[in-house]
Amino acid sequence: MIRNFIVAGLAICLATAAAQAAEVFNRVAAVVDNDVITLHEIETMAAPVIAENLQKLGAAATDEQKKKSNGAIKQQILQGLIEQKLIESEVRRLGIEVTDQEIDAYAQRVRQANNYTDETLKLALQRQGLTMQDFRERIKKEILREQYVSFRMRDKLKVRDEDVQAYYEHHPDEFAGEPIVHIAEIRVNAPPDANEEQLKAILAGINAVYEKLLGGADFAETARECSKGPTAADGGVLGDFKIDSELQPVYHKAVAPLKPGEFSTIYRDRNGFVILKLLDKKTGVALPFEEVKEKISMMLRKQQADTEMDRLGAELRKKSYVDVRVNFENEK
Repeated sequence: MIRNFIVAGLAICLATAAAQAAEVFNRVAAVVDNDVITLHEIETMAAPVIAENLQKLGAAATDEQKKKSNGAIKQQILQGLIEQKLIESEVRRLGIEVTDQEIDAYAQRVRQANNYTDETLKLALQRQGLTMQDFRERIKKEILREQYVSFRMRDKLKVRDEDVQAYYEHHPDEFAGEPIVHIAEIRVNAPPDANEEQLKAILAGINAVYEKLLGGADFAETARECSKGPTAADGGVLGDFKIDSELQPVYHKAVAPLKPGEFSTIYRDRNGFVILKLLDKKTGVALPFEEVKEKISMMLRKQQADTEMDRLGAELRKKSYVDVRVNFENEK
């Protein structure tokens, strides 16, 4: 999970509590040679992964199951950071460097492999709490990792065209195309300069609408009666959207866990408050081989690198100082 490529934190307030929290938050989780890994790094990287995983677990998951899953995610991230520090130390010793041109070329391959425009790439990064600079930094680390493995393996990491074709043919579900969602909204807008009392009143109003829906009220009729958005007359229908590339982050978060016929809880966006309903969800059109072959090639190459890195990482640990001070899987 930590090795997924295109892999956000919570603020704490009040003076004494903040000081105590900061001490824990910046606690040293591990020392690798002369480099330190803090709890802050792990928590920041884990936050979006945990949020996505909790959605997959669903409301039926117990607190114990969630805690166990969260611990496993953090432990994987810790191990990944240890590996990263070991590689960074080794590539410094070997004099391996990554140029801006190499980062640009890799970023372009990622865009092409995922059919990203500048805008859809920005949306994908926002959902993971990442900036473009974060994206480039992760690319750099991935290139360094590949170059180190290639250096040690003497260019044995190669993906044949027939392997790429075979993967495409044996995994049709992975290339079914981006799902298209048909959604509707009930919206209550808030003035940009609304004060706290106004916001409380607006939120109370949409809370009352939400209670009506929970009580069995028809969504379309309720939208016609209560929604303040331009779609109210049409029962709140917004239309069809590609779920990953065309929905803004807050809408994606609201719609992604829903099944057709279900509606979301209340969400805040830049215009006010909104409740979304998933009317229908269609499987996207199958992507042609030519559009996905670069993505498959990158993935297969990464799988090869992961396998070799497990072996090489064990070698690096033997000759490096690694002091791990936390174990998330055994936390009470």
